[in-house]
Amino acid sequence: MTDDTSGPTKPRSDDAEGSVLAHQVQEALRAYHGHHYRDVVGLRDWERRTTDRLDEERLIGEKVVGHLEEWFGCEFAGMRVLVVGTGTGAEFFTLKKRGALVCGVDVSRDAVSIVHLKGRASGRGTAAVVAAAEALPLGPYDGASWN
Repeated sequence: MTDDTSGPTKPRSDDAEGSVLAHQVQEALRAYHGHHYRDVVGLRDWERRTTDRLDEERLIGEKVVGHLEEWFGCEFAGMRVLVVGTGTGAEFFTLKKRGALVCGVDVSRDAVSIVHLKGRASGRGTAAVVAAAEALPLGPYDGASWN
């Protein structure tokens, strides 16, 4: 695992490498979710769903994390949070923006590689590993989220 720092996950736009990485993130998300929604699940509206995932922190992560904060009456700033089934990082990066120290686990090597790519594009380290829920990384954690 690499160092995990909190803060915004906006693509770095101050250099050519940041722009290239941001483009790679968008293409990786499009390929990953397009395959899932079209080929695995067989949804007719796979194109719309795939497009929505290109802005997944805002459209999905913010809603999920907001509900968790409301349900548990807490804020995640400074908490150590394990995201089981982190996927491509919607909740992972939303929690980071809120100041949590986040570790993500997912059985999909492709999904975890996208989380790492997003971390490089944003200039922030990521702590995400390929692992099954039955073999989670050691904590301790103050909370957990799962999909």
